[in-house]
Amino acid sequence: MKINCIYCKTDFICEDEKLNNELSIVKCGHCQKEWDYENQFTELEKRIEELDKELNSNENRLTEEKKFNLEKISTLETLLKNKKIELDKKKTIESKLYLYEQRLTRSEKENVEQAILEDKIFKLREEINENTSEILIKTKEIDKKINYLMMKTKYENKTTPKLKSMNEKIPKSDINAENVEIKKDPQLKKYNFWKA
Repeated sequence: MKINCIYCKTDFICEDEKLNNELSIVKCGHCQKEWDYENQFTELEKRIEELDKELNSNENRLTEEKKFNLEKISTLETLLKNKKIELDKKKTIESKLYLYEQRLTRSEKENVEQAILEDKIFKLREEINENTSEILIKTKEIDKKINYLMMKTKYENKTTPKLKSMNEKIPKSDINAENVEIKKDPQLKKYNFWKA
């Protein structure tokens, strides 16, 4: 079997019987150094064991990582679910605020309309007060006029017979507005029809 020296890297041939054991001591013919030589089968088994250990380590690592990732995914899904619930609540609040804003806009319009109505009420009251004052003034004027006309009518009715007799005695040509005296009858009274 051809063997490579681990020290001087020289190739040499060794008999197969000497290498039957799992572990043999080999001496290099060139540099005269000895080392423990493992046959190919043993070396392959060791390499397979190392690969197996490494693979087990990788599998364990992957299993742990998978477990960690699954836990992380579960945590994130729970967090996402909570965030969606919170977002839905925010949307509900937002829609309530939108409705409140619309109500507030309507309320502001109603306040403006109310102010217009109150202004109209104020103007109507002012107009009613003006009309009431004017009615009172007109009532007094009418009352005075009626009293004057009543007094004049009563006086005319009382003085007519006397004037007739006077007219018969005095010729019409002698009658002047300056010569005629109209005397007030003390029995005539002022009448007020607007009082109870």
